[in-house]
Amino acid sequence: MTVATKARALLSEARVQIRFATDQLVAATVAGDHDVYEVRWDSFSARWECSCPELRGRCSHVEAVKQVTCSAGRVAR
Repeated sequence: MTVATKARALLSEARVQIRFATDQLVAATVAGDHDVYEVRWDSFSARWECSCPELRGRCSHVEAVKQVTCSAGRVAR
């Protein structure tokens, strides 16, 4: 399963909770397959972070949160 496919599944299963979203900060919780992860973006660092163990830089948790917040015009991709 690709990262994008898994992100869509997380969204369709209502496993993404946006706790806070502005143009300067996004904080969300994502119920993954093995644990609950914290996803964050802030304008100071201009990068996405996730508490999951994914080491290759792109995870479905961040992608799911980006799909919600970027489509709403909250933050830059």
